[in-house]
Amino acid sequence: MKEKIKKILWTLVALFLGISISLIIQASLDLYVHLAIPDYLSFYKNSPQWYFQWRTILYWVGFILGWSVIIFIIYKKVGILVAKVFFIIFLLLTFFPLFLRTFFVDYSIMTNEGLKPYLNKGEYFAFQKLNKNPQKGEIVIIKTPRGNIVSLVIGLEGDKIELKNGTFFVNGEALENIVYDYDQISGVNSATQQYLIMVPKGYFYGVPTFAFFGKNKEEIQKTKTVELSICLYEKENIIGKLIFPKRKIVPEKYTGSDSCNGYPPISCPEGSKYYCPPKGKPFCCKEEPIEGVCIECPPGERIALGADQKKMCCKEELICNNICYSECPEGETFKCDPLKGGYCEITKCQPNEILALASDGKTKICCKRGYVCKGICYSECPSGQSFKCDPIEGAYCEITQCPAGQKIAFGEDGKTKMCCDLNQICNGICYLKCAPGSVFKCDPVEGGLCEKIQ
Repeated sequence: MKEKIKKILWTLVALFLGISISLIIQASLDLYVHLAIPDYLSFYKNSPQWYFQWRTILYWVGFILGWSVIIFIIYKKVGILVAKVFFIIFLLLTFFPLFLRTFFVDYSIMTNEGLKPYLNKGEYFAFQKLNKNPQKGEIVIIKTPRGNIVSLVIGLEGDKIELKNGTFFVNGEALENIVYDYDQISGVNSATQQYLIMVPKGYFYGVPTFAFFGKNKEEIQKTKTVELSICLYEKENIIGKLIFPKRKIVPEKYTGSDSCNGYPPISCPEGSKYYCPPKGKPFCCKEEPIEGVCIECPPGERIALGADQKKMCCKEELICNNICYSECPEGETFKCDPLKGGYCEITKCQPNEILALASDGKTKICCKRGYVCKGICYSECPSGQSFKCDPIEGAYCEITQCPAGQKIAFGEDGKTKMCCDLNQICNGICYLKCAPGSVFKCDPVEGGLCEKIQ
């Protein structure tokens, strides 16, 4: 009897020591934070990634070491049979949860405020891996190149997603049954330059809260735009769906007399106007909203009509008659004509070219140096001819080389040079061929003439 009591007491001692060691190791990180960091409350509110990584490592170190102590003491003081039982329990507690986590249910810890208030930073959550088909309103865990992301599903394949001035729209309807905080930010699809995105086949659209963007928040708040495609995910990358905790959070409707679609009014900075759209949250805008979206152009740009006659931000130096033109190629500058509109004028040419007027006498073009005459650019001469510039008559092409059996001679006008058959030249002038039955003769005084054959 005494031996049994002794074994029971040693078993309790082993459990006490093992559990104590495990808890001390697991709590050591928080002890370090409390002792080494003066403002530890702020640290917990914005914990870095390494804190969560070390928290997981110390959990497993404490778990394994604690059980090792329990099994060792029981083996030495109680017996090998009881030690084997506890070893089997240890294996079950280690590998059975791993089996469950691999195929059925898993848990993780929220390392950011990307889905607050549905999940808070530092909070454990559980998710199931059996049914991975996303539905609107569900919270899913997705595997991405940036790591695992927790997201709230708002759109499925075929849906049109828009983010206008802080309000999400799904197929034209404002999203009002979930909480999100995209303060007056609009979403743009950079691939199409439109303020909407269509969810393609095999994808879904899930949103985090604005806190998800971390270091990029300042830039997004500055430009008031965010890329819509970053919240587009493939269905096959879903790891699981949240099962705990599930918080049903419905935004409270503002019912005051100055309500805007159930939202309270906002104060606008100087120079901005207050807008209450037909659907969604109120917003402030300096310019007139374009298709319901407030576009605030960066410094040096303003609103103008694009090629598709839609309003857009455009560099001020590329606007002419309120129309936005494309940037000019290198070596050209943009000019604005009140009548003709915007155009690009050449200001710099290649080393072997100079500025000259085209054949219309108005348009400036780059022209090869050897083909400019009296400020006008002419076409290149055919092979065997050279370009000549006469101050009076202008430019022309002069023959410099003739085929075999011909040589250069003047035409009958005595001015134009041309290639002529050797037997048709007389006194340096080229004559027409004689009619059949006649032969060409060259008289030094009278010139070339045709004589009938006797």
